[in-house]
Amino acid sequence: MVEATATLSGLGFSPLNYVEMWANAGRVSQTAASTSLARTNTTSAMASAAAGNASTSSASRDASSLFAPVEDMTLQVELQIARLKAAAQQALRNRAAQLAAGGGYVNGGSSYAYTIGPDGQLYAMGVTLSYDTAPIADDPQATIEKMRQVRAAALASSSPSASDFAAAATATQVELQARLELARQLAEQYAVATTSAPGSLFEAQA
Repeated sequence: MVEATATLSGLGFSPLNYVEMWANAGRVSQTAASTSLARTNTTSAMASAAAGNASTSSASRDASSLFAPVEDMTLQVELQIARLKAAAQQALRNRAAQLAAGGGYVNGGSSYAYTIGPDGQLYAMGVTLSYDTAPIADDPQATIEKMRQVRAAALASSSPSASDFAAAATATQVELQARLELARQLAEQYAVATTSAPGSLFEAQA
């Protein structure tokens, strides 16, 4: 005991210091263990919270995915109905413009092409008019003017149909024939005027 005390005294420690050192070492070890345990609990709590948030987020995505197709379908139906209404209104405007341009040469008893919308309603998609493309008998000049008006009426639509283009083509053909007839008549009148002029001039000199 004396030797041990002397040895510790030689190192600068007393027996009391040695006991206190070991006591402090035990407290430090306990504190480190407590801190490690606290960190482990905190990490576990954070992991649980993250897992909970992930589950909540996944559940939210699942719920929104259930309602998204229904909302998208409703929006698509509304857009389709809006487009059909706009097309029907444009068809009516085209009909009014063609009737105004054609005057009495366009038949107002038009027929409509319909389509059924997603709401079960009928929407007009096109209008078919009847055009008077018959030439005026014995009056090629009047026929030319009539065909010009018929062609203008057929092409007055913002989106002419196949029947509109056909009517315009027919009016152009009839107009060309009327121009040929008018040219023939003018040629005959000129021939008559030139053949009768010398005789008239001779008689005037006599």
